[in-house]
Amino acid sequence: MRTFLPEILAASISGSMMALVLLGIRRIFRKNISRTWCYYIWLIVLIRLLIPYSPIPGLTGQLAASVKQGVSVWYEARVQGTAAADTGQAYAGDDTEAMDTKGTDAKGTDTAAAASEAEGLSDTAAVGLSGNAGGMGQGIRTYIPLFLFMVWLVPAMCLLLYRIFHFNRFLNGIKTSRRVLEDPDILGIYGKLCEELGIRKAAPVFICGSISSSGDRLYSPMLTGFFRPFLVLPEGLPGKWREAGTQQASLRAEYVLRHELVHLKRGDLYYKWLVQAAAAMHWFNPFLLKCPGKISEDCELSCDEAVIRRLPLSGRVAYGDTLVAALTDLNMPPEWGPAVGLCENAELMKERLYAIMKYQKQTLGGKITAIVLSAVLVLTGFVCGGFTSAAAAGGVTRAGETVHFVGEGTISGSPWKGGLTSSSYFNNGYYIQLIWNYPSGSDYRIKEVTAGDTVFPVAFSELTEPLSGDTAFMEALRLCLQEQKQREADTGGTGFWKENNRMERPLVYYMEGPYTQTPDELAVKAYSAKDDLGLYATVLSKVSPEITDELAERAYEEADTARFSITSEYISEESRGRLAERAYEDDRIGMFSILSEDLTEAQRAGMMERADRDGRFSEYYILKNSGEG
Repeated sequence: MRTFLPEILAASISGSMMALVLLGIRRIFRKNISRTWCYYIWLIVLIRLLIPYSPIPGLTGQLAASVKQGVSVWYEARVQGTAAADTGQAYAGDDTEAMDTKGTDAKGTDTAAAASEAEGLSDTAAVGLSGNAGGMGQGIRTYIPLFLFMVWLVPAMCLLLYRIFHFNRFLNGIKTSRRVLEDPDILGIYGKLCEELGIRKAAPVFICGSISSSGDRLYSPMLTGFFRPFLVLPEGLPGKWREAGTQQASLRAEYVLRHELVHLKRGDLYYKWLVQAAAAMHWFNPFLLKCPGKISEDCELSCDEAVIRRLPLSGRVAYGDTLVAALTDLNMPPEWGPAVGLCENAELMKERLYAIMKYQKQTLGGKITAIVLSAVLVLTGFVCGGFTSAAAAGGVTRAGETVHFVGEGTISGSPWKGGLTSSSYFNNGYYIQLIWNYPSGSDYRIKEVTAGDTVFPVAFSELTEPLSGDTAFMEALRLCLQEQKQREADTGGTGFWKENNRMERPLVYYMEGPYTQTPDELAVKAYSAKDDLGLYATVLSKVSPEITDELAERAYEEADTARFSITSEYISEESRGRLAERAYEDDRIGMFSILSEDLTEAQRAGMMERADRDGRFSEYYILKNSGEG
């Protein structure tokens, strides 16, 4: 359900583009292609509309990916801006008076967490949303997809059921007043035509008075029904034929019956129901709601073409006269829906007569043109594509390199946020985000992955499942699991990676890669690209000490608190002590607070002594509090 609506929307956009191209082809090449081709080529459009899934993203998939990436970038910038604002408010540009050290320490910690949260990449987790409002918000986000699905489904079902009800009522009206045709001449012609067209199970022919209008105006002959199609001739129509003379009566009967039998042989009744199903599925697209009328026109034009294909010019003229007589004597109401009749309206009749008079057998060039145009239409469908597998799969550009991505994107937008643990990793060029402690009972594909002496039951979502067959990715995933296991072992069951947050049921949530750049190159470029904070935070663990120290110095110089907070976790003890001394001398209390957390005991003791001697009580208590815990 989560991806079905985007797939429907993508199919609607792709189908609209294909229909637009087809209508253009139909207008431009109307003299070079057969009417039969114009009719059956609509099936390609219908298949695209009725089967939302697409094997490739195409333009619509790329559009969805761009929107997703744009939202992610916006969110990251928003979070980072909020973090910087919080820091600035707390430290007042590092030039204000000293403040409560506990508050300073908390602000410094929040800055790092907020900056990393921009793509859900910090090793942060929560054990539940605080208060009823948070839980209610999570519940609302969970039910939004269901609500939107019902908004689409209810009108679609109502429209389709209305069509079925209306058609069934019309059909029952005919069945109650119809009677079997007993005219031996017409039945003789009908039998010969069935034999000629190879129709083994002929539809029964009835006369029906319930579809007669007042006076001499009669409704059109038609083929209707579904499971047991039958042909209906209006009461009095055989008499009209006889009034024109014996020969004319036979010709008109033959042409009318042949026309309806062609509809029967081709299964046009079922074709029309496919059109109705597509129209119901895409009820929200006003452009596609106009397509059934065009398909109906092509249906009649192609049927005329099939009838006159073997007729000489005189026969085509006689067939045209039959249509003109039908227009004069008959009138088919438009609300009959999925039924196929001889005559519908005057405008269409003009086009049909023109096509009959100008008919020429299709040449080799015409056949080649039809094949090329079919390929163009299919290519249009592939170019438009859809919201694919992985729907949230496509290309993303970070740190100056465009790579493949698969998955939901960042954890920040997930309805589960606040009730699970997440962490990100960079191994073998793959940028991978895993989550665990996700809701139990979730339906995922599980694949066992061995990392060291532990076997992890790794889950794959609907979007990331294709990755389970990628050998290179699975090796990178194994390294990620091993890395997480080592993190937990290093803490000895204390700190963040305590029992509640330990990895038990990991889920592959998102992947980018593989990147071809080295971690050092990626870190430098991701630092400069202000929308790549998540990649920067993740890849730092694999960056050389020299580059890490350079980036920390750069963040300090640029007063980039978010990046400085992230980078300072990976710098050497010597660099951390040197930067702490510099922040102390520059009176930059925000940077100093960030660095104080990871100073060695010797460094902390030395700086506390200096702060006490200099009367720098804010720095003194920051160091004292960080040393105590």
